[in-house]
Amino acid sequence: MESKGWENAGLALGVAAAALLSLALAGQHLEFTAGPLPTAVISAALILLTGWLGHRMAGSHACSNVRFLLHTVDTNTTMMNLLENATPSDLRTEPYPQLVLSDLLPAETVDRLIAEFPDLDTRTGGRSYASNEHYSYPAHKALVDDRVSKTWKRLLADQLTQAFLDRFITLFGDAIRRRYPELCTRFGDKLCLRAGMRRRDSLRHVDVLLESLVCVKTPVNVTTSVRGPHVDMPDKLLAGLFYLRYPNDDAVGGDLEVHRYRRGRRCLDGQFIADKAVEMVDTIRYRSNVLVLFLNGIDAIPGPRQPTPYPRLFLNLFGELARPLFDLSRHQARSTPLSRAPYRWQMRQKPLLRSAHAWLS
Repeated sequence: MESKGWENAGLALGVAAAALLSLALAGQHLEFTAGPLPTAVISAALILLTGWLGHRMAGSHACSNVRFLLHTVDTNTTMMNLLENATPSDLRTEPYPQLVLSDLLPAETVDRLIAEFPDLDTRTGGRSYASNEHYSYPAHKALVDDRVSKTWKRLLADQLTQAFLDRFITLFGDAIRRRYPELCTRFGDKLCLRAGMRRRDSLRHVDVLLESLVCVKTPVNVTTSVRGPHVDMPDKLLAGLFYLRYPNDDAVGGDLEVHRYRRGRRCLDGQFIADKAVEMVDTIRYRSNVLVLFLNGIDAIPGPRQPTPYPRLFLNLFGELARPLFDLSRHQARSTPLSRAPYRWQMRQKPLLRSAHAWLS
């Protein structure tokens, strides 16, 4: 049973018990030694009590959503934890901590993933689309979608596990401790973080909500780029891309550009940075079976694509924390209390949005 189901069951039980007791009190005119007690007070107390019990039951089932969805995966398929064979020596530290790993999966598995990639109409919902548009499909839906193959479900599920998060901590732990010492204060020097699934689990019961999005960018008719230099949302601990590419896709572009700030103050416009404020230090080619994974805190930007009839296929990985790692509002080009307000408001609303997604899912 899903964790939110336990909370809903507790609340429903409380409402039912309160209603029955209210009827009994109204019918029998019960009085207590301290005098008549309003039935509304008793009802409210029962609702709060049983709601709390439901909350505690949900806590004991914190990762039941992940376990439930993993049951949809064929256990006979090969495990595909993309970090399984990575070592700390693979980590690049400049201009920010990142991993670039090639040839992670067997060639026949990659061919199967490309062949079984959910068709574009499925991802767009049958709607018409323009050049170089981005569409994604979250794991909590893909894992229970009969149109998604067993191989794809295995790939998605294996990036949502505690084993994946533990491996990330092993690889990036030293960098996390240097850049974000406050995480050691919260989770200990060993960074014992509990993994959950985004839009299924709650940050009240886990520490990181993992996501693996099936993503596609539509065929390009004119040279363009979806996003310029930017930083990710500050509540993300990790972010990454696992690339897949059609064998006959011979287009130029679609690469990931690694940037660093030029000398001077970091001046952002929202999440975006002016081209003149950064310089490119590396380019990661868009090739199949390549993983790029980094510790959040700075930018890595896709470049423009040349005209091509082929969509761009990739898996988008990230993990969200309950609290932001840095204050985006303090790095705005025009940093005033009024200009910082929208970004602070956005971060404060994210927990409410997560709760709403979990309720509606």
